Amino acid sequence: MKISNNNTGTHSGHITKLASVNIGQKHLLGVFGKYYTQVEVCKADQAPFGVMTDIASINEPINVAILGNTGTSLKMVAAVAIKAGSMVFTADNGRIQALPTVKGNYYEIGMALTDAEKDDDVEVASCVARKVTI
Repeated sequence: MKISNNNTGTHSGHITKLASVNIGQKHLLGVFGKYYTQVEVCKADQAPFGVMTDIASINEPINVAILGNTGTSLKMVAAVAIKAGSMVFTADNGRIQALPTVKGNYYEIGMALTDAEKDDDVEVASCVARKVTI
């Protein structure tokens, strides 16, 4: 199956990729799969390029909102409770967290615009991922 915008070109805030794994929840952070045409769920120490806005089975097309490039805030999923105004960082399973306390490499991806409890959606003003070492 070919997807029209998998070809090199320009995209206005969103791009379609193929899920390289089953994506069972909306609003998770995505990283490139084995191929640039693929997307999979981000781990805490990986640099995400966007937010998967839907669910998809393996090899199905999925929309990805590009971090820092949509012209709108994005929904993401909180790994822990987050307060509005907190800078947010990558967490495991495609989720986000406020400033991590465990040593390691993470990626800052924006600022929370709403409060959220663990597993809730949180509205985020996103930016391009920036590596941070704790």
